[in-house]
Amino acid sequence: MINLTLIRNKIQKEKGKKEHTESRILEMQTQLKKQKKSLESTEKAKAILIQAAFDTQKELEVHISNIVSAALKTVFDEPYDFILEFVERRGKTEADLFFVRDEHKLDPFTSAGLGVVDIASCALRIACWGMSRQKYRNVLLLDEPFKHLSSDLQGKASYMLQKLAKDTGIQIIYGSHVSNAQGIIRNADKVFKVQNLNGISSVKSYLPETLLKAV
Repeated sequence: MINLTLIRNKIQKEKGKKEHTESRILEMQTQLKKQKKSLESTEKAKAILIQAAFDTQKELEVHISNIVSAALKTVFDEPYDFILEFVERRGKTEADLFFVRDEHKLDPFTSAGLGVVDIASCALRIACWGMSRQKYRNVLLLDEPFKHLSSDLQGKASYMLQKLAKDTGIQIIYGSHVSNAQGIIRNADKVFKVQNLNGISSVKSYLPETLLKAV
């Protein structure tokens, strides 16, 4: 009888362990189903974010490319088109910049003069600045942005700046040492002439038309 009782007790214990194990299995299966649903939702959200990022990148590519291409066309008679492309490399998004002519992609730094690069880089900075969501003042200070551009095109370049400023809502302060500056002055809203008098800088403000008459 004693052995039978021990056996019954052991069976009851094993039965309890089995029931507990089955309960844990059901609980884990329920958790697994919830985690699968959560994973599916996360994957769907990730796919939506990836698509949204892709769409945004494509919009940026078109927006920036159009602005820089328009700037080049404003200054040059036979301009390059400008292309910005976002690419994935080593798990990171990078931007490739190209000049395009006759459907051929060209490296901006080896295929064109530095004056062309000056115009493209200036327009690129303005386009990117104009899209910034940071709470900066909409003022951009440019110091000799077209130092490699020939003097006969300086007026067209300043007109390009004036047009970009109006399109983007950015106030541009443009510093230049160009001696023959009628083209630059003509496209300015206001001109400040700085002169060194006996070691002291003298600054005078002029309306463009007033200064042009004096030049």
